[in-house]
Amino acid sequence: DFTAAVAAHAGIRRAVLIDPQPAMVPELRRRFPDDRFHIASVALGERDSVAELAILAADSCSSLLTVKPEAGFAGRQIDTTVTERRQVEVTSLDGLLERQQRRGPIDLLKIDTQGSELSVLKGAARSLPSVRLLWIEVSFRSLYEGDALFPEVHAFLSAAGFRFYSLHDVYRNANRELVYYYADRAARPIRLERLRARFA
Repeated sequence: DFTAAVAAHAGIRRAVLIDPQPAMVPELRRRFPDDRFHIASVALGERDSVAELAILAADSCSSLLTVKPEAGFAGRQIDTTVTERRQVEVTSLDGLLERQQRRGPIDLLKIDTQGSELSVLKGAARSLPSVRLLWIEVSFRSLYEGDALFPEVHAFLSAAGFRFYSLHDVYRNANRELVYYYADRAARPIRLERLRARFA
């Protein structure tokens, strides 16, 4: 949905879509069939490896990390039952882009990896200086074993030269506690008002 919205409202010259769930790849290819889109069926991390992906009943919550029992919140608002475990290839974003010989500015990088966002950022050290806008999901509360919360991600990105731009409320639990959100970070001055208005 995010990619389709960007394509509809801002246009896409080329994009790399990454999803480690094999079942999702045919649907991505059906929705984005033209050669502007390259689809990679891998997981992203700090370095190349093989890891176990836990696919949850709420498949958008699937992760390389182990989901905590309390992550479904009161009344099981989100079904975090593990329905399948798969061994998947893990690569760094730097390695993936270099193998595809993709160079030049990255207008928008979106990261939503269910707790492993900091590992993805560490594996993108050479690519981050080329990123103009980073849209990343960050948690305020630990939902997965070993996940990185907002302070760690904020510190890493600040040290990398990014500055905070805005946040978008994504999910609150039954007590209305803000659990996680998307943060926009700009690496350098950029006209974001129109993009922000479109996705507010």
